[in-house]
Amino acid sequence: MLVGDIYGGEYGKVAGLDASVIAASFGKVVMKKEAPDVYGWAGMWKQFVRAIKGSSYLWLNFLLSTPVLGPLLRWMGYDKKTQEKLANLGLRSAFSANDVALSLLRMVAFNIGQIAYLNSKRYDVQRIYFGGNFIRDHPYTLAAISFAVRFWSNGETQALFLQHDGFLGVIGAFLGNDDYDIVVSAVGSSIVASWKKV
Repeated sequence: MLVGDIYGGEYGKVAGLDASVIAASFGKVVMKKEAPDVYGWAGMWKQFVRAIKGSSYLWLNFLLSTPVLGPLLRWMGYDKKTQEKLANLGLRSAFSANDVALSLLRMVAFNIGQIAYLNSKRYDVQRIYFGGNFIRDHPYTLAAISFAVRFWSNGETQALFLQHDGFLGVIGAFLGNDDYDIVVSAVGSSIVASWKKV
């Protein structure tokens, strides 16, 4: 939910918020009115149908991943039935799975950016380095985290992303190991690092 959804435009006079600023993650989902629950046999039947439909997508995805049935089911077009479906039948009519996934990604990325900025402010750091599987080869996530850091810091703090972060993670794990010592030696014009057991 954006500021413009709440105020009908920007809220610049008091808070200086543009209409495109996110006011609440999943705000539209929370504000959506659902039909009241039905009790008795009708309510029990409704919940039973909901459980069957929700779990059928899980089972269909499982069958699509099997080596024998998967190609046959894809050839028959069943893979299209598992795409863009939400398990929650009440939300399925109002929101697509893509919208929910995008909102979730933005929520997580913006929170990462805000927490990173707050820590950089606490420790007086101007450059924040990010790495890990969550951002590796995901340009939209990189852009969302960069936007969040730039937004919260008013452009004063820079978000930087490691290219070979897996390699750095291995070195960090190795350096944290007390059973080995690193031996660095020069061989010609190269530097060779090896380790020996203590």
